[in-house]
Amino acid sequence: MGAQSAQTGKTWLSQFWAGHFASDAAFEAFVKENHEAYYSDANDEGDGPLPLSQFAGSQGERWYDHDFMEVGKVGTSAVPTKAICASYSEQWAEEFVRRAAAAAITPTHFIMVGVDCPTGGPKYRQFSHPASFTGPDFALIYLGEIEYEDDQ
Repeated sequence: MGAQSAQTGKTWLSQFWAGHFASDAAFEAFVKENHEAYYSDANDEGDGPLPLSQFAGSQGERWYDHDFMEVGKVGTSAVPTKAICASYSEQWAEEFVRRAAAAAITPTHFIMVGVDCPTGGPKYRQFSHPASFTGPDFALIYLGEIEYEDDQ
């Protein structure tokens, strides 16, 4: 997924959203994949108009590969790398918090979607037109792509 870095290991690229949700239940409902409806006869077994999740629909997509996606809570620690528990968060959390502050959002949750970057090939993004989105009990702000390295 990442191009080889001469310095340490791999360089990763991910798309990030900061969310402020009224509750954990509201966040979970937003990102929950509804396989039963998505793959139903009524949705033409995945070829119909229903998106896999509310999050996919908010991004103008019907489907995404959830193997590239990580979601979670943002804690209240003043130290960004302690506030977020996720893959390589020690490498990207500080930039995430800086961008969230610049966007004037106090995040309660995050969504991270990896960009497939094959060596020598084009980058493949699960969400080609990422966007901010608001609902009655939440705000989701797209913070852009953040590049980071693993520490191995």
